[in-house]
Amino acid sequence: MTETKPSVNAAAITLPEPAELARLLGVAPQTVRVHEPHLFVGDARPLIEYTAFRSEDVLSHVLGSGWEKSKEEIELRALDGYFVRVPVAKLKQHRAYFAVARADGSPFMVDNPAQQESNLPLGPYYLIWDNVSDPALIRDGATHWPYQVSTVALRAPAMHSLLPDGIAPAYQRHAELAQKYCLSCHLVNGYGGDKMPINLADRVKRLSEPAFLTWVLDPAAVDAYTAMPAMAPMLPQAEREQIARDLYDYFLQLPVHQ
Repeated sequence: MTETKPSVNAAAITLPEPAELARLLGVAPQTVRVHEPHLFVGDARPLIEYTAFRSEDVLSHVLGSGWEKSKEEIELRALDGYFVRVPVAKLKQHRAYFAVARADGSPFMVDNPAQQESNLPLGPYYLIWDNVSDPALIRDGATHWPYQVSTVALRAPAMHSLLPDGIAPAYQRHAELAQKYCLSCHLVNGYGGDKMPINLADRVKRLSEPAFLTWVLDPAAVDAYTAMPAMAPMLPQAEREQIARDLYDYFLQLPVHQ
C-alpha cells in the first residue's frame, strides 16, 4: 500500500457524525475510563466512563496514513471557537480518544466549575486522555481536553506567528507556554482561538505584572463572574507563578499587529 502523506496546508476537515465514523472505521467506540479534569476540585479526581474511538484510528482515517510520522501539530477547533494545537509527539506518547457519549447512557455533558458553567454539551467529539493508566497526564488538568470538536487539520508549528522578527529565539519556550495555556481562547495578532478573541500582544501591555498574574492565577479574584479558568491549577504554585511571569515577559516583547 502506498503511504498517504497528509498536507500541513490542507483545509481543516469536518469530522463525520459519530455513527458514520463508526461505519467508516468498521469499529464501534470502546469504553474508556478517565479522571474527568473539568470536575477536579481540590484532591477530588472523579472517574467517568465514556464511549470513544482511538485517536490514531480517527486521525488516520481523516488525515491519511503518515500523520503520526510528522513533527507537526494536530489542530482541533470546537463549535464554540475553542482552538487547540496538540503536538503529534504527545499523541504518540500518550493514549487519546475521541469520545462520543457517556458509557452509562446519561447526557453527553459535563460541568465546568472552573468556568462557572454547567451541563456543557461535549459533542460532537470530546478529546480525552487515558490519565488513569498514565497518571502523569493529571498534571495537565483539562489542557488539551477540547470538547465540541468539529474539525481536524495537520499544521506546521506556528512559531512564525508566535516568534516574529525581532523576538529573541530564547522566547520559544515562552511562546509554547502561550499556545498551551492562553491561545485556546485568545489570540496573538490573529493567531489562536475565537472563544474570547482578544489580542494578548496588545491587551497585556495595558496591565501591570501583578494585575496580569492575578488574572492568570486567580481570575475569580478580579471578576467573580468571569468564565476564565485559573491557569494550570494542577501544578505547584511556585511553578504556576513562574509560568505566569514568563508569559507576561513574552507578551510585553511582542509587536502588535491588527
